[in-house]
Amino acid sequence: MRGEGIWRVVAVVVATVLVVGAWGYLLTTWPPDPPGSSVATAPGAAPDTQSGAPSATPSGAGPSGEASGSSSPSTGGSGEEQTTLTAVVLGDSFSAETPGVPGAPWPEVLGQELDWDVVTDAARGSGYLVAGSGLAVPDRVQQTLERAPDVVVLAAGVSDLGRPVDEVVAAAEKTVVGLRDGLPEGEVVLLSPFSDGPAGELTTALATRLEEVAAEQSVSYVDVTGLLPRDQGLLAPDGVHPSEAGHRQIAEALAAELTDLGVDDAPAAG
Repeated sequence: MRGEGIWRVVAVVVATVLVVGAWGYLLTTWPPDPPGSSVATAPGAAPDTQSGAPSATPSGAGPSGEASGSSSPSTGGSGEEQTTLTAVVLGDSFSAETPGVPGAPWPEVLGQELDWDVVTDAARGSGYLVAGSGLAVPDRVQQTLERAPDVVVLAAGVSDLGRPVDEVVAAAEKTVVGLRDGLPEGEVVLLSPFSDGPAGELTTALATRLEEVAAEQSVSYVDVTGLLPRDQGLLAPDGVHPSEAGHRQIAEALAAELTDLGVDDAPAAG
């Protein structure tokens, strides 16, 4: 009986050793490698500098591996943020496509020249007092503010010629103040009326008063009365509105003026 007891003790010890060994093995090998973990690193995958494991996030993708959006501004070679300004042009038929004339209107060409995103809100026959085919310019201020542009260009006044100048100027000033106060971080640019050929007396008088409004309200002003001289192919067959060359002439002249004024360096919204 004594010998039998000894063997029982030996059996218990052996069983204990086996159980401990099995648990030790499991602890050193758990968790098992995931399927496919032994495949070679995909071409272009950069090693994780901390773990030495290849990064599974492809170039240009977010942390989850899905393609990331463009929510952050792009950066140029110098490391500086590159932003695209947005602009709204509030105007009349001089800022719209000229019927029967190929090519883009000047606001679109201006956007190409300055690398801006430009929205044109041009109602034919409209002005600071008259509605024309749409709304008068002051009545379009609110929808412009809702777009939250970086720059607003006011290009009206031709359709108001012949109306009392004081009334036209008061409506223009109301428009400027509404835009300036509604876009404290934005830029407002007031243009003179356009002129098909040499500026007449009414155009010159209104242009002079609008320049005074711009100075009083601390916004930029550009005189565009001399941009469409006659007999140079800058006017459409109707003899009034810009031709394709005329639209480009306006856009290039404005791009140069706005650059000189520093308007193209306005801080981008958002």
